[in-house]
Amino acid sequence: MSAKVKGMVQLEGLTYRIVRVAQGSYNVVRIHDDSDVGSFRTGPGLPVEPRQVEPAVLVQIARMAVQSAKTSVPKFARVEPPKTPLPIAEPRRETRDR
Repeated sequence: MSAKVKGMVQLEGLTYRIVRVAQGSYNVVRIHDDSDVGSFRTGPGLPVEPRQVEPAVLVQIARMAVQSAKTSVPKFARVEPPKTPLPIAEPRRETRDR
């Protein structure tokens, strides 16, 4: 799989580029100096591998990337629609007391 830029995330005045390098695996590049600051994977616990930033900073960047849809989400189980149609509520009629 070739690398694909998924978007940008801003944290504490710095902008980071999110690059997908494999399914569920992303590199984080600081735009200011084009430095690879670490990587993360989407999955349980959101594992990170920091290189040039503190682990807590990389966790924040990864969370922001996931929350702002800069990552591809895993496929979720398909939910079947109900077999019987749901009842439609009748509109309420307002009555005025005179």
